[in-house]
Amino acid sequence: MRAFHFPAAAGRPGFLFRSDFFEQGNVYNFDDSKFRRLSGLLNLNHASVDQRFMANISVNYNYTLNIQNGLQPTREALRLPPNAPALFDELGNLNWENSTWDNPLALLNEEYENITKNLVLNTSLKYELMEGLIAKASLGYTNQLTDETRVVPLASRDPATGAPGSLQIGNSNIETWILEPQLEYRRNISKGTLQTLIGATLQEDVLENESVFGSGYQNDALIRDITAAARVSAGSSLFTEYRYTAVYARLNYNWSDKYLLNLTGRRDGSSRFGPGNQFGNFGAVGAAWIFTEESFIKDLLDFLSFGKLRASLGTVGSDQIGNYQFLNSFTGGGPYNEEQVLVPSRAANPDYSWETTEKLEFGLELGLFEGRVNINTSWFRNRTSDQLIGRPLPGTTGFRSLQFNLPAVVENRGWEFELSSVNVVAGDFKWSSGINLTIPKNELLAFPDIKSFPPFDAVYEVGQPILGRKQFKTLGVNPETGVYDFVDVNQDGVINDLDAQFFAPNVQEYFGGINNTFTYKGFQFDFLFDFVKQDAQVFYATLFPGEVGMDTKSVKIMSRWQNPGDVTDVQRFGLGTGVTSLSTSNSRYAGATRTDASYIRLRNLSLSWTLPAELLKAVKVQTARVYAQGQNLLTFTHYEGFDPETLSIGLPPLRMITTGIQVSF
Repeated sequence: MRAFHFPAAAGRPGFLFRSDFFEQGNVYNFDDSKFRRLSGLLNLNHASVDQRFMANISVNYNYTLNIQNGLQPTREALRLPPNAPALFDELGNLNWENSTWDNPLALLNEEYENITKNLVLNTSLKYELMEGLIAKASLGYTNQLTDETRVVPLASRDPATGAPGSLQIGNSNIETWILEPQLEYRRNISKGTLQTLIGATLQEDVLENESVFGSGYQNDALIRDITAAARVSAGSSLFTEYRYTAVYARLNYNWSDKYLLNLTGRRDGSSRFGPGNQFGNFGAVGAAWIFTEESFIKDLLDFLSFGKLRASLGTVGSDQIGNYQFLNSFTGGGPYNEEQVLVPSRAANPDYSWETTEKLEFGLELGLFEGRVNINTSWFRNRTSDQLIGRPLPGTTGFRSLQFNLPAVVENRGWEFELSSVNVVAGDFKWSSGINLTIPKNELLAFPDIKSFPPFDAVYEVGQPILGRKQFKTLGVNPETGVYDFVDVNQDGVINDLDAQFFAPNVQEYFGGINNTFTYKGFQFDFLFDFVKQDAQVFYATLFPGEVGMDTKSVKIMSRWQNPGDVTDVQRFGLGTGVTSLSTSNSRYAGATRTDASYIRLRNLSLSWTLPAELLKAVKVQTARVYAQGQNLLTFTHYEGFDPETLSIGLPPLRMITTGIQVSF
């Protein structure tokens, strides 16, 4: 990294230039897959002599090259039988062992290349029209060009199958501009200060992309030449345009630095909604009382250096869906009677509009003992209604779903606590700490006539979290049959989907973090632990056998049922065909079985030394710092899977050790 910085003086421009280069390899060490990024930043700022006019211009450019194959072998390595053939033959090529198995490293020879060029321009202008009245404007422009190539060569296919190679080429161009003019006025009224702001936002996003697919390659030497493909077909061709506009106003009043009032109102418009539904009105009100400015508080509670009560209520809108969802849409289909045809791909629904979230929050902020202890406590409640959801449709309609506003109310509420403290200050030594804790609660508060929405009724339940599912309630393995038994909810003598009525939440009960910082002269030592209380599906449930297969299973299955009278929580093996009941039983059990997946993780650990200034004067260096940092160093958990954070059979978060030197001239 190289940076040059010349600060601006009144009437003279200043500038900052910085460039960076970053390279990262593949953690699997199978090939030379790499991610490279070259970036540069130029920042110019100017202020007039009288400081009434100020301008800032920044230009940021990034060039990234991502070269990799499609291999993610964590799951394949986990399931690979211990007596599987060698992955490579004597010549170092993929071993297909007479086509008796699928080599899990077949993806190793596939190629993927992504080149992205990203240009970001930002300009901000400010001019003081008169005392207390300031005009502002900001303008942003972004252009992102992407070229992608995916190659599936013959070298990645079993030669005995004769499967040909393929090539896919794609490119995209995304242009975005945004303009935000503002007018701000500030004036002292009585014992307080009034601040008003009116502004607007204009934004446009344009996306263009296209791709082409070539197949039938019989020679890897020509596989990157699209004209050498036996068959060439259009993958996709897309043009979308998104426009957003808003006008808003804000009023703040501060009375004697004790009583604060904030009022906000806005009107937002989006091209993602049909005529008559494009605009929505939203607003908020907030108030705060800094009670430590009251004389009676100062007299009675002299240990309290700061105290603030605050409350806010408001609504915000969301248009985070795809473009043109309210229109009938068509895609190009295959030829019919040698004519290209159009195929319906989306049904129109011009009646949906903005998704709305009502936010309510109360908070208390305290500073104790001249700011050495700070406490921040808040309670929040967010209620979201008119969710923008794709409503599933019967297959007979010809469409998978229809965009609409879901008639449900989802509530997210909870408590947030933050505590920071300066524990010890002794000469050059200082120790400070911080802890945060969040206790969230998610609930489907209301869903009128949920029975009329079978796909949702089969999954969700009013009064329960939406991050959960209706599942079967297991009674364990039947000692006589060796197969899982389940509760027959409707007592009809048959276990089917109607009996999946036991709701299993999949939420975090609480989470947070603890950090500590120790400094002594130029040395600094930091560490951060984070923790989560949660449960999850048992890891080995997905590896239970519905029938005996050729892949590796969890050692948990060795305690399976084998003879009548056996008491175990793993059902019997099945073999070959005719084991549908075993597979179904296993699937029901896997979804219903939960385990503790809580954890404590040492997220960050760092040690640094900032060299004394007197040592740097001789070499004309402003600052120099040497550091070492570790991430994801330790994890404490009872979870039996790979990682309690991701809860997947994939690559867990990497343990990373970083060392470096930072120098400023």
